[in-house]
Amino acid sequence: MDRQTVIGFILIFLILMGSYFFNKPTAAQLEEARRQDSIAMIQAELARQEALVREAMEQQNLHQLDAQQQENLDIQLNKQFGAYAALVKGENQHYTFENDLMELTMASKGGRIASVRLKDYVTGDSLPLILFDEETSEFAMTLITHESRVVRTSDLFFEKVESANPMEFIFRLNMADNNHLDFVYTLQPDNYMMNFDVRGQGLENMLSMGTNSVDIDWNVKMRAQERGRKFANRYAMLQYKYEGDDVEKLSEAKDSHKDISSRLSWVAFKDQFFAAVFINKDGFSSNELSSQMESEQSPYIKSYMMRSQAAFNMRGDREANFQFY
Repeated sequence: MDRQTVIGFILIFLILMGSYFFNKPTAAQLEEARRQDSIAMIQAELARQEALVREAMEQQNLHQLDAQQQENLDIQLNKQFGAYAALVKGENQHYTFENDLMELTMASKGGRIASVRLKDYVTGDSLPLILFDEETSEFAMTLITHESRVVRTSDLFFEKVESANPMEFIFRLNMADNNHLDFVYTLQPDNYMMNFDVRGQGLENMLSMGTNSVDIDWNVKMRAQERGRKFANRYAMLQYKYEGDDVEKLSEAKDSHKDISSRLSWVAFKDQFFAAVFINKDGFSSNELSSQMESEQSPYIKSYMMRSQAAFNMRGDREANFQFY
C-alpha cells in the first residue's frame, strides 16, 4: 500500500469521526426530544380517552348500555372529568333567541351560539343566509379544575335559566354546592351587536387557585354565500385589531397562521359581505390565529381559527365582558 493510499484512508477516517462528533445530539437536544415524546404520548392518551368517551356516549344515546357498560362509562368519565363528570352527560337542547335583525340558535351543549341567520338577507341562490352553523363551528373555554384536570365548556351541558328580560338569554353550568358558571347573552332591538358576559359564583372551590384567565377557542367555517367563488375568496379574510392600533389581516390568498403576543381588541371572521366579530374591551392575549382555504367543491369558503386568553375572575366579584357582532 503506497503512502498516498494510507493518507487517503486516514483522511476518510478523520472525516467520519468528525462527522459523528459534530452531528451527535447534545444533552439538551436529547432532553427536548424526550420531552416532545412525553407530550406526544400524553396527547395520544387524551385522544384515546376522548374517543372512548365519545363512543360510550353514542352507545348511551342509542340506549344500548347495559349495567356493566354504564359502570365502565361512569368510571371513564370520572377519570377524565372528575367533579365535572355529571355535566358531560345530557341531551343537547336547542333554543331560539332573536331580535328584528337576526335569529340565533342556542345549544345547551357548550352553552353557545350554534347558528346565526340574518333575517334581512338571502344567499345568491335566494336561500336563508346562515352566517355559520352548529356542525362547522366551535366555541369553548378551557377550565383548569382544582383537581388539575383540563375541562372544556364545549364538552359540558348547560341549563337554560329564565330571565325577566326577554332580550337576555342565560345558560348556567351548575356545579356542587350552588356554585355555577353563567354565560349571559343580551340582544338589543334593531342591532347586530350582542353582549356576552361570563359570570362565576363560588368557582374558587371548583377551579385551580391560580386561575386568573381562561383559554378561548373559536372556530368557524364560513359559508360561500355568493356564486362568484373566486371573487368571494378575494374578500373573505380573517382580520384583527391591536389595542389602540390599526386593523391587520391574515393573507386572503393562501393558508395563513400567526401567533400574536400583543393584546387584540377584536378578531373578525369575514366572508365576502358579512362578518362574525368577537370583541373584548379588556383585550385578548397569547393569540393564535389561522385561516385556511376550502376546496372549490366545498360549500364553505374558508376555515378560521382563533385561540386566545382572556382575563377571568373566578371569585365572581367581577364578570368578564365580551361582545359578538
